[in-house]
Amino acid sequence: AFIARILNDPTPTTNVQSERQLAIALGYPTAWRVCRRIIRGGTTADRNIEERITFDYDTPSKISSDFAKSLQIQDVIYAGNPKKDVDRWYCHEAAQLASVEFKGDAFQFEGGHMTQQIPKFQKGDKVEVRYSRKWYAAEIMKRKKSEKDGIKYTVLYAEDDSTQENVREVNIRMAPPDSSALELAGKLGLPAGWKATKNNKRYIFVSPEGLTFRNKKAAVAHAKSMIVEETEDPPWRAAGHELIGREVLYCHSHKLSGARSVTIEQMGFVRGWISDTDTDRQGHPGYISERTKQPAALFHVIFGELPGQHLYPKYLLAYQDMEESEVREILIPDDIFPKHKQKRVKLN
Repeated sequence: AFIARILNDPTPTTNVQSERQLAIALGYPTAWRVCRRIIRGGTTADRNIEERITFDYDTPSKISSDFAKSLQIQDVIYAGNPKKDVDRWYCHEAAQLASVEFKGDAFQFEGGHMTQQIPKFQKGDKVEVRYSRKWYAAEIMKRKKSEKDGIKYTVLYAEDDSTQENVREVNIRMAPPDSSALELAGKLGLPAGWKATKNNKRYIFVSPEGLTFRNKKAAVAHAKSMIVEETEDPPWRAAGHELIGREVLYCHSHKLSGARSVTIEQMGFVRGWISDTDTDRQGHPGYISERTKQPAALFHVIFGELPGQHLYPKYLLAYQDMEESEVREILIPDDIFPKHKQKRVKLN
């Protein structure tokens, strides 16, 4: 009865402490976290609203049946720090079974309900490393997987021949293409903006948004899925707004059966936009806001995850068009990136 009460408590978690307390109360290992969101009428309940949700287990009639029916509890169970891409579950039954076998490795279940973390980079890859909102040319020297921190890399900076250890993938991207790499990609049938390099007898392809592919078939398939029709009226602008190029984390839920649902998280970036002053060939506004019924800016978000690498491929989105307020709500904050470089080691 105690567990049932906790499972049905419509109080969202608000910080690390509350996430850990909820996990412990539900019987999970002490390092685990349970992130609880409360959905009301299809939208997430604001944590800062003055009217706090309360629940009296002894006198449940204090909450009207209509109000209770409007609440949906959405839990995500993490085997550690969510920012480190640890194993996660969207079903308590599956998470409880896994917790029994937990041996301290936050990645031992190969993703949990998500797919196994797949390394994006290999030794020798030419990359750029993020530091204080700037990117620096570097080369991947070593890759390692930690039980607590997931996949991290050692990189060699081209600027001063120094090395840096324990760099997370979120702070690494493939180096921009040179002319020869662009030309090779074009000869192999890839669209403009792609680059291709040859390592021994194998090709490595990099998309304009930085995704790496180790075979041509996968690269071509992804390129086709990312095509934006040139006949768009009005066409998408590729520059001129601060949100262009910004990374986002978009969550959308789908019903699997009568009692089961899944929440999909996809990382993407803002590729294009339409201004509120843009018009089509007939002089009509490029986009009318569904909320205000007035001309508004619209943003084109591209997602890079491949269907073949996901547990629920049919639910993955290739792109999503959003209003500015919707994009800003899902922006990946800058504070997840380090403000200072870790100590570098000078090579002799």
